[in-house]
Amino acid sequence: MSASSDKTETMKPWKQHLLEARQHYGRLNASLWRWTKAMAAVFDDAEFRADNQLRDDFAAAAWIDQEFPGLPFGFLELRAILTVFPEEKSWRNAKLSDLWDRARDTARLADDRPRRTISRITKAEHQAVVEERDFWKARAEYLEKENSKLKETIADLRSQEILEPVCA
Repeated sequence: MSASSDKTETMKPWKQHLLEARQHYGRLNASLWRWTKAMAAVFDDAEFRADNQLRDDFAAAAWIDQEFPGLPFGFLELRAILTVFPEEKSWRNAKLSDLWDRARDTARLADDRPRRTISRITKAEHQAVVEERDFWKARAEYLEKENSKLKETIADLRSQEILEPVCA
C-alpha cells in the first residue's frame, strides 16, 4: 500500500471527492461529467458544509464556483444538467449549451430558497441561551408569586372594606 493511498483512506469522504474533482479539473474537456459528479457528492455532503461553514445551497455553490473558476457554467447549472442527464455519454455526444437549454426547462434550480441549512452554534452560544431561558423562567415564577401576593392583598383590603370592588 502506498503512502498516498493510505492518506486518502483516512480522509473524510468529502475531502476524497474534492481531491478527485481537483484531479479532473485539469482535464475538463474530457471529464466535465466526472468533475460535476464528484462535486455534486461534495455539495451534498453535510460534513463538508459543516467543516466549511456553508449553511445553505447558495453558499456551498459559491464556494465551489470560487474554488474552480473559469468553468463554462456555474456549479448549480452543471448540477442541474447532471440531474437531467446523469449518463456520461449524454455529455460526450452533445454541446454543453444544448444540454443546459434542455435541462433548464426540466430541472428545478435552487434559485428561490435554499433547501437545506446547517445550523451550528458554539458551546458559549448554547450556554448563553440556556442562561437566558433560566433567567426568564425564574422571572416568570417570581411574577406569578408577586401576582398571587397582590391578589391576596386586594382580597384583604376588600374584606376590610378599605378597597371597593370594581365592577366588571
